[in-house]
Amino acid sequence: MDAAWLVPAALGFGLAVGIGGSAAVVVAHSRGQRAAAVVTPTVPDGVEQVVDALDNAGIVLDSSNNVVSFSPAAVTLGLVWNGALVHPELVALVDRVRTAGEPAGEELELPRGPFGEARLQLAVRAAPIGSRFVLVLVDDRTEAHRLEEVRRDFVANISHELKTPIGAIGLLAEAIGSAADDPDDVRRFATRLTIESERLRSSPRRSSS
Repeated sequence: MDAAWLVPAALGFGLAVGIGGSAAVVVAHSRGQRAAAVVTPTVPDGVEQVVDALDNAGIVLDSSNNVVSFSPAAVTLGLVWNGALVHPELVALVDRVRTAGEPAGEELELPRGPFGEARLQLAVRAAPIGSRFVLVLVDDRTEAHRLEEVRRDFVANISHELKTPIGAIGLLAEAIGSAADDPDDVRRFATRLTIESERLRSSPRRSSS
């Protein structure tokens, strides 16, 4: 080959190699970006802002059940630790929602945090966001359950306190009716009836104190 053609041929070959290499780099970069998007998915626009604004606990999980967003209440209740859900019951609910593709909810009693002894009464609702994320909303009903227990105990105590004097008053009323011809018995039963009435009147005050 004539030496005059060597330089243009070398330049053409180098240009082709350069273009091919650049194209390969661009393709590789594009594939890398897509792979990174799969490994580190982005929460849909607006979801993080909504979760941050929640008073109740809100948690968003990706397709691998990694916590990608959560509200402050989720940490306060001990539901999130080191980028994951603490309680297997919550994980099971998320998996069920992911499999069914439909929202689901349940009432759960869980310990507060991984090492806490206190118990939480929670109303949990989970729903899919698109095809890759699940939103978990948690309403802490612990205080409401405690107040309900106090109410039940109060009603039970009142019922117990009232049962004895009410029964005694009924028996004394029958006794007075039977002893209508004996003034002494009537006075004695009437005195007892007054005592039981006072006891009945003071029972609610004792129970509430």
